[in-house]
Amino acid sequence: MELPDYTMVEKEDMDYYGFKLKEGDFKDVIFYYGEVKIEEDEANDQASLNFKFQIDKGNETYNVDELNESEEFKTLIGDILAELLDTEDNTDD
Repeated sequence: MELPDYTMVEKEDMDYYGFKLKEGDFKDVIFYYGEVKIEEDEANDQASLNFKFQIDKGNETYNVDELNESEEFKTLIGDILAELLDTEDNTDD
């Protein structure tokens, strides 16, 4: 699955950057990541990404409550986070 374009955004009362989706079903939604944990299952050689998030703004189609309940939205922002972490990891080489 190809991820939609997104941009980082600033908000005066937040200490960190958020993200605004620029295309797709969730275009114009603004959200922030909270605590992020990577839990490893060494026995099965797997890891899971767990994170908290806060939605700052919905769009014309989805309000904040709908987005908080949407598995599709949660999967999407999880995929974006995984891409961000992978990009960050690759810059350390």
